[in-house]
Amino acid sequence: MAPKVSGQPVFLQHGLMNSDNVWLLLPDALAFTLADAGYDVWLGNARGNTYSRRHVSLDPSQEDYWNFSFDEMGNYDIPAVINFVLTKTGSEKMSYVGHSMGCTMFFICMSLHPELNDKIDVMIALAPAVSMAKSTAPLMVNQAPFAPQIKNTLFSSSGDDYHSLDLNLLPIIDGHNPAGTSVNTAVHYAQNYMAGMSDISTF
Repeated sequence: MAPKVSGQPVFLQHGLMNSDNVWLLLPDALAFTLADAGYDVWLGNARGNTYSRRHVSLDPSQEDYWNFSFDEMGNYDIPAVINFVLTKTGSEKMSYVGHSMGCTMFFICMSLHPELNDKIDVMIALAPAVSMAKSTAPLMVNQAPFAPQIKNTLFSSSGDDYHSLDLNLLPIIDGHNPAGTSVNTAVHYAQNYMAGMSDISTF
């Protein structure tokens, strides 16, 4: 039986084409750091990724299963997660840490469900993907196909920062990423880039 955790619940939501593994892959990863500090850590997996493919009536082999974007994740999934975590822990509030699309999902959630703002004590936005207008990412700017090199794949949707990549970590990172998403999610971000502003009603 797992020990009872009494710390403040903290929910971590990954970004585009990732999974909860981004919070776990390294020994000093954020999930472990927070848990060691006494927080009750919860990890999210966005619809359609490797670990989040179950559905009450649809199967990933069906086209309708993939008919979603970050709109649905923000409007339905994040409210469900917030209420689930608070119900399970008995807490009145929780913290939310989002990375990239994890921030987009949160902002949509709070815009469409303002009553949930009172259930979040702090939101930490890591590289929030809100407006893509100034993105220099090749996938957005050139609509370039994924390059064969792993490092190019890693940076194709988020921009290049090759000098900070530890090449010794590539086997670990490549073993878990990309973790998948729907075409609609990628198209929605591309529309956002073309519009030069954040408009969740575009898609």
